[in-house]
Amino acid sequence: MAVISVGSRNIDQDFLEDVAGAIVIDRRGERDIITSFANLYPFCPVEFGQLLEKAGQMAGMNDWKITLGGLSDAKVFAEFGIPSVNLSVGYLHEHTDSEIVNYKATYETYQLVMVAFHHLIH
Repeated sequence: MAVISVGSRNIDQDFLEDVAGAIVIDRRGERDIITSFANLYPFCPVEFGQLLEKAGQMAGMNDWKITLGGLSDAKVFAEFGIPSVNLSVGYLHEHTDSEIVNYKATYETYQLVMVAFHHLIH
């Protein structure tokens, strides 16, 4: 069984002092933008997720969409008051000895974040 968010829960609070937002790249599947835990605990304002949907459109990847998610470090950062999202990176069988990563999905996530940083996040 996986132990979730041990590292992020123990992060030095001084490190987070001037952090305005967090993008967690640690999710199964492809092109998911997770903005809440099961739609019960929001990680960020909906506009943060919409900004990343727009970045996907700008990068020619129109199917990046906000969707329901589970536990992740994004929830921990949100509990610290930092707006956060969790992005798919192409994991399959995560947290097992059979874990694999879809490198194409990983690269597409990289492209999404670069477009967001260069064109939308100031």
